Amino acid sequence: MMLSIPLDFTAEDMRRYQAHGVFPIRKMFQPSLIQDLRDSVNRNFRPEDQPDGVIQAFDRFSNEFANRDEVFKQLTTAFLPVLAQLTGHEMAVTQVAILELEAGKKGGFDWHFDEYSFSFVDIDSPAHTLWLPLNVIDVDRQHGGMSWAHQTDFNGKQRLKQWAHYQLADKALKEKGAPYHTAYRAQFPTEWVGEYDKIYLEDVKQECSLDIGDALLFNRHTWHRSRPLLDNGPITRRTAIIFRMVSLDAKINRTLFQKTIERMVQEGGVPPKSFGERLSDFKDGDLIRDAIAAGVTF
Repeated sequence: MMLSIPLDFTAEDMRRYQAHGVFPIRKMFQPSLIQDLRDSVNRNFRPEDQPDGVIQAFDRFSNEFANRDEVFKQLTTAFLPVLAQLTGHEMAVTQVAILELEAGKKGGFDWHFDEYSFSFVDIDSPAHTLWLPLNVIDVDRQHGGMSWAHQTDFNGKQRLKQWAHYQLADKALKEKGAPYHTAYRAQFPTEWVGEYDKIYLEDVKQECSLDIGDALLFNRHTWHRSRPLLDNGPITRRTAIIFRMVSLDAKINRTLFQKTIERMVQEGGVPPKSFGERLSDFKDGDLIRDAIAAGVTF
């Protein structure tokens, strides 16, 4: 289980990632490995893995399948030291999931940054996502890829702070018709993104085509959205694997995680399974490295 080539990132690559919050990594994985991963997804996917809130956006979703194949632990062990060259810190993988679109059907997620996925650590703790498509992404034809905004154009960090403030507020303030809930929904008809935000994000968005073995790395503050897979070409199903990663020195925030779950249930949602559920033996301020040393894994 090896990477395609010994990737050697430069100081300029790291500077670009720190500035933009996103970095396309070319030829990161061997084409033969991509085929192995595609086969593993098909073997290990179960329809019952899919949470209601996510399956409305994707044709198939699972964050359970990777636990059925040791290949994913081998893979993450191989690439984590490589990605540390870009992020500047050692990391642990906290989630492996598939997000799949069928041609001409569902459109994936609208503009967002990664809040729930990392809600078990402090908002100032570094966290990243590696997005690995198992198909060619051709932005000039079928697409099915991602759009994003550079942090220099729109940094999601301040919005993340607003999000955390809302989660931690008293439950009564977030009841329907209560002050916080009323103001929040007036500003954000959908989750934490306003209508003018979307107009602006579309105007500054970045995109790129990706070949087999290419991947996209972005941090938790990067605004991004899915692009539908069009039915004008040979690909009938676009499968992508996401690897969520946090710094080993990230501080656990059980309070934020529990309040986030409380709010989702309060609004009638069903929270997807999360790494945060595995941290019940730890307290606010403990480090992720403590959890990893204790054997907690995705």
